[in-house]
Amino acid sequence: MTCQVQALIAGAYLAGTNTRRVKRALAALFGGAVGKDIVSRTWRKVRTDWEAWSGRDLAGEDVVRLILDGTVVRVRLDRKATSISLLVVLGVRRDGQKVLLSIKNMGGESEAAWRSILDEAGGELRSIAGEAPAALEFGQDR
Repeated sequence: MTCQVQALIAGAYLAGTNTRRVKRALAALFGGAVGKDIVSRTWRKVRTDWEAWSGRDLAGEDVVRLILDGTVVRVRLDRKATSISLLVVLGVRRDGQKVLLSIKNMGGESEAAWRSILDEAGGELRSIAGEAPAALEFGQDR
């Protein structure tokens, strides 16, 4: 299965589509050659890759600054459009390159949610962030 097909399956799942519908859509595209087991197996691989990426060791990243940002995205869950608040941690490397370090659905931008993300990412991010940097000072618009 090509990376493009895997991306198509992952995109369909993330858009709120179930296995049966993904199978039906791909069957029309590929002339019926896609079974439910292929869809399920591909989705398991995507989830495994996501979990590996989320749990990776960040000690090797040469990050000197963190950018913490929250965003709201509209998604379909259980056939209903809903908003999900995602918290994003970007790192800025010494050479100025930005790298995505973490993205989590935490239900909102509370101080506890941000601290949880930094704690989950390990001591690497906490040491970059310091004890009370401006980026973690909440209360002005929260």
